[in-house]
Amino acid sequence: MNKTGTFNDSLNKDVKGLLGLYEASFHGLEGETILDEARNFASKHLKDLNIDEIPAILASHVSHALDMPIHWRPNGLEARWFMDMYEKQGDMIPSLLRSAKIDFNLVQSVHKKEVSNMARWDITDIDKLPPTIRDSFTALYNTTNKIGYWTMRELGINTIPYMRKVWADECKAYIKEVNWYNKGIKPTLKEYMENAVDSIGGLIMLLGSYFLTTDKLTEEGLDYCELVRGDNFKALECYMNETGALEEATREHVRHLVHETWKKINKDVFEDYPFPGFGPFLGACLNLARASQCFYQYGEGHGLPDNETKDHIVTALFEPVPID
Repeated sequence: MNKTGTFNDSLNKDVKGLLGLYEASFHGLEGETILDEARNFASKHLKDLNIDEIPAILASHVSHALDMPIHWRPNGLEARWFMDMYEKQGDMIPSLLRSAKIDFNLVQSVHKKEVSNMARWDITDIDKLPPTIRDSFTALYNTTNKIGYWTMRELGINTIPYMRKVWADECKAYIKEVNWYNKGIKPTLKEYMENAVDSIGGLIMLLGSYFLTTDKLTEEGLDYCELVRGDNFKALECYMNETGALEEATREHVRHLVHETWKKINKDVFEDYPFPGFGPFLGACLNLARASQCFYQYGEGHGLPDNETKDHIVTALFEPVPID
């Protein structure tokens, strides 16, 4: 920065420096306006670049970063993309790349096994349920009890009541959304997001992650997790109906909400908590936010999966990296 407290325009010629500044700015907390200015400065100059005038690999990194910063991306997908880019570099170290590929494939094989284990069906007495929800209930029943049994055996605490409550809250949120739809009610953005906290299913995933990642499960930690709430950012129609804003202005408002919420996430992840064994759970919180950002970056990536969402899942969980 210069003496006036602004960034030097001469920096716009340092593309790698701009990329580093841009990526670092997404680790900011609320109130750190200097990082907001850094992001605005770096993104402006990166967008103004003539891509044809810089090396192709560097141009790919610029486009990739402007689409979504590394801090917001799921680590597995980012690692997969980075290996493809690194392989094209002239100064690539073959042994390093091979080791990275082997490591990625080993981790992927573990994830693949975990996903296959989640697909087991154990109960059959569900004939009273409509056929359309039998599979869903069976998966819910088995997964909840499997986690509950594991935590009772390994950690000495029965977590099933906690999971039963968050599942009930999610079902109630679904019912509220159905009532809105059937009665033609258009909720405000605030009303929508307060309900979406439960309907999006984030708390269920976080609670399950906490049970399975901490080695020192406590009642106090469980009670704290019950208070954790996140935000859902697919609410364009609600905001447009509430304020009369045009779509582009609405999208800009939602982008602002996303940035501000990531600042809160950054603070929460690095906060000191009085509960032992909270570190892995905080990492799970961060990864859930990254997965949500990836799924909903361009719309309803979960409910209406497009080829891009499918490709992400296949790449991360099922398709090994070719080693030779």
